[in-house]
Amino acid sequence: MARDEDTDRSDYDFLVEFEDDADLFDIAGLQVDLTELLGQYVDVVDSSAVRESHRGMFEDAILL
Repeated sequence: MARDEDTDRSDYDFLVEFEDDADLFDIAGLQVDLTELLGQYVDVVDSSAVRESHRGMFEDAILL
């Protein structure tokens, strides 16, 4: 939606910087909480997991 390219099947994508001690349960918990809060499926990705070749997506990111 940030780029006015949303469709009925769109979701929200969150690029997150987690603390060093965060684990899979923290990421999954955030995903579930945001999905419930927004009423739409949410993808949550730890920014450290993004490959160098895909870091261009950071330019489209909206800081919250």
